[in-house]
Amino acid sequence: MNPTSTKPSIAFLHDAFPCGGVERITMDLADFFTSKGIAVFVITAWYKPKLWPVGRTRHYEIITLPHMDLGHSMEDRTYIINLIREYKIDFLVCSRYIEFMPEILNATGCRLIYTNHGTPFWEVLTYRHSKKVNSKGFIRKLKWWFFYGPRCKWGNAFKHKFNRRYIRNLTWADAYVVLCEAYKEAIVSQLKLHNHPLEKKFAVIPNPEIAPGDVQLRKEKVLLYVGRMTYADKRVDRLIEIWRRIYKEVPDWQLLLVGGGEEKKKLEQQAEGLERICFKGVSDNVKPYYDRAAVLCLTSAFESWGLCLTEAQANGVIPVAFDCSAGVHQILAPSGVNGVLVPQGDMDAYAAALIDLLHNEKQRILMQRNVLQKAKEYSLEHIGQLWLNLLDKLSAINP
Repeated sequence: MNPTSTKPSIAFLHDAFPCGGVERITMDLADFFTSKGIAVFVITAWYKPKLWPVGRTRHYEIITLPHMDLGHSMEDRTYIINLIREYKIDFLVCSRYIEFMPEILNATGCRLIYTNHGTPFWEVLTYRHSKKVNSKGFIRKLKWWFFYGPRCKWGNAFKHKFNRRYIRNLTWADAYVVLCEAYKEAIVSQLKLHNHPLEKKFAVIPNPEIAPGDVQLRKEKVLLYVGRMTYADKRVDRLIEIWRRIYKEVPDWQLLLVGGGEEKKKLEQQAEGLERICFKGVSDNVKPYYDRAAVLCLTSAFESWGLCLTEAQANGVIPVAFDCSAGVHQILAPSGVNGVLVPQGDMDAYAAALIDLLHNEKQRILMQRNVLQKAKEYSLEHIGQLWLNLLDKLSAINP
């Protein structure tokens, strides 16, 4: 890396890398930036090389923090400050709340770009769920019944907690990136930021999707789920119940579930007795599954963007999902063209929509063409240019 380069240098800050969707976005953007001659660094508390995608090369440096504690270690804070100074890093891209972030920025003069990859205020729902599921044991159950439960149901304590974090991140950041206009409006409205100086910090940049080198258009009669198996957000149990309702009506089709997580064993038990359903486990190469599948199913309770949705579109797979967020709506709308949107939580409507789609080959062929075209809106070149425009805008503003 050349710390004297005239082009800006960028560091992405992660707890663990690579391990999920946000990290995949970082890899895509890092590849784009390095192709433009921009120096890129990834600073992480935990580097997990065993999770590195098969066949994927990199042209940027990954730096592991010595104390592996991004949220609390003062030693790691000092280490980050020294890294920024040594490599003359101009922009720090971060997607998590860090208490000592102002100290890093004040010590280095680095510009902060905060990226919100989630549905606004998703943290409140996740926090409530975690408190409930962790209320095992007599003492913890008492705490849930008499303290956390009532606060979740009637109080706004958790909401206020995360509101404060959003305000702090906005205050510290030079730019605050969200995935769509509706998410920006949701944050502005809840925090009452209309016509406030902080409102000007928002930038709308969707997640990129790299088109595969080859797309298999001749699909098998396969329904596919790809993702984590966690209850709070993904609700794969809904998909298994929907399959229970329809599998006898679509005898030529099968359902494949790719992924793992805390709910996997319970989901396998739920699926006992059902035909043509198979749990494939975690895979570091999902392309063969997209090559086979005609339809992707997502039954999430909430979903910020749904990388599997754009990934499916880029592979000519038709996504079907509950209309659970503005991000999902933007990707799949209009329903019946770029995918199928089902009213949130309506299991009967989801089952009916699937049966209609699986019985209508002509519709699937038409929609396959549409989703391939839709995926071009999220090409890395297009989304990368939006990022370059943001960097140019911030560079033009005096510190």
